Amino acid sequence: MKEKDSIQKRFGKHLRKLRLEKKITGAELARRTFIDKPHIARLEAGGTNPTLTTLLKIAEALDIPLEELFKGFRP
Repeated sequence: MKEKDSIQKRFGKHLRKLRLEKKITGAELARRTFIDKPHIARLEAGGTNPTLTTLLKIAEALDIPLEELFKGFRP
């Protein structure tokens, strides 16, 4: 379980980095994805596992292809 948590935390940090590179606030990402802001914060903190639907919404909101969401991410 510890390893899984570690992967979630690393992905969360990666997601936050991508969002900041696009100069988008957490609130704006929430608005664009129709996902509530606390859920976005939990994703970035590594506190929850995103579904495929969530990942697709985030990629679309960041204006990147889904595979780009994982580029540079090391589990």
